[in-house]
Amino acid sequence: MTARARRQRQVSVWRRLAVGFLAACAGCAGGSSDAPLLTLPTGLQTGLQPGAYVLEVTGADAIGTDPQARGCRPAGQPPAGRRVTVTGLIARDGDDWVFRSERPGTDVVLRLRVATRSFSTELFAVDGTLRGAAPDQASGTRAASGVTMSAGGAGVGDVVTVDGEIRLTGAIVNALAVGPIVFTDGVASATCNAVALAMQPARR
Repeated sequence: MTARARRQRQVSVWRRLAVGFLAACAGCAGGSSDAPLLTLPTGLQTGLQPGAYVLEVTGADAIGTDPQARGCRPAGQPPAGRRVTVTGLIARDGDDWVFRSERPGTDVVLRLRVATRSFSTELFAVDGTLRGAAPDQASGTRAASGVTMSAGGAGVGDVVTVDGEIRLTGAIVNALAVGPIVFTDGVASATCNAVALAMQPARR
């Protein structure tokens, strides 16, 4: 399978997993295409701005409704669930936007690049990488679960690949991260070959 074919399959899987997000933007799902627009958003025109963001990483037993797209094993582990919320700061680094977790003892780094491909005038493709580990943080009325997420292997520089979309209005990113991701509560754990990512500006 060529690199282009793998990317198209990943985006196809992600789009099934994020169907609710796409439905919220009228006409996005039906009008998406791989054709580039005449101009590519640059700098702050991507909707992203330096500052505080919230990243949510969610694993599931299966990805969407595709029985061949296995998500996490063993099923139902850890008992507290497979959703980890991480707060951090995002900043420009050349052509990339880089999110880094801000709590002591965490090292989550999400690196994103807005692609030249658009799905609509409002949705642009993004790709990048995710690595590092962090425990779940309390979010709104939800208490911290005690679950920790680790992305990438044990080797230095090991990362998982990220493909998805950014909605320019609101700077909301939804994506699929493919690679070794582990959720653990210190007793039980699950290893996922793909998880959903959602990132948006922190509420002030």
